[in-house]
Amino acid sequence: MCEKAHQVLWDWAKANKPSEIMIWAKDFERQIEYVCDTIALQLLRNYKYTVTIISTHISKSIKLPVYSIKVENGLTLIMRGNFHDWNISVKSRLPIRADFTCLRFFTDKETCFCQGFPENLKFGQYAKDKKEFTVCLANEYETYTFLCLLFKAFNESKKAFTEAKVSEKIFLKRQKHLARLEGQNKK
Repeated sequence: MCEKAHQVLWDWAKANKPSEIMIWAKDFERQIEYVCDTIALQLLRNYKYTVTIISTHISKSIKLPVYSIKVENGLTLIMRGNFHDWNISVKSRLPIRADFTCLRFFTDKETCFCQGFPENLKFGQYAKDKKEFTVCLANEYETYTFLCLLFKAFNESKKAFTEAKVSEKIFLKRQKHLARLEGQNKK
């Protein structure tokens, strides 16, 4: 999966490379490297995932991508960086129960501009919806920390959900077994 994600991102970067005279041209490449090397290769190394570019936005007169990262476990991230901050919309099949108190992120639409995001992928606050929410993070360090906490919490939710499903199956099997025994005793 890594090579394919890398190829998609670098092909897009090559096709949209800003002029070298642009002050922020090097930061354009740094952003692509950050998503490829830090997020995809390090953070997502144990997952099957796809990365696509779903839209663009302009910052400092440079065209930048809006990324969609779909992870096999039922988590979708819509992300964009604009040289000043990162916006991330999270869409999860399970509620995320994470302790994000170590981060100071914004979640209101006045500060989370989400440039380039489709309207249907701009969500509200994490405090109000644990399955679909949008955050604005100050830098790459906070973004990586947020994503680490998010994946940890999602994996814990997934484990708890799986254990609950197994417990439910065991309970139902036990109920069927008891009903069968009860039916046999009546004969």
